[in-house]
Amino acid sequence: MYLRVAIVVIAVEVVIGLVLVVTGEHPQQLLHWFYGAATLATLPIAMAIGKRLGGRDEQVWMAGGAVMTVLFALRSIATG
Repeated sequence: MYLRVAIVVIAVEVVIGLVLVVTGEHPQQLLHWFYGAATLATLPIAMAIGKRLGGRDEQVWMAGGAVMTVLFALRSIATG
């Protein structure tokens, strides 16, 4: 359930970011774009890798992806 909620929250963040860019309120630092993309891609990539491995490895990849998503999101906020 957490993963689904996290993906929805990330999607909302992307939409808000795109609206801000379209209205002219782009990020001050280009590094913000990197962290935004990393936030968007980390969890789906971890889910895909974990599904291929299965079992305990899947759980480790899912947990690691969730933690990295949060870290990238916090860093993205700090750079903007």
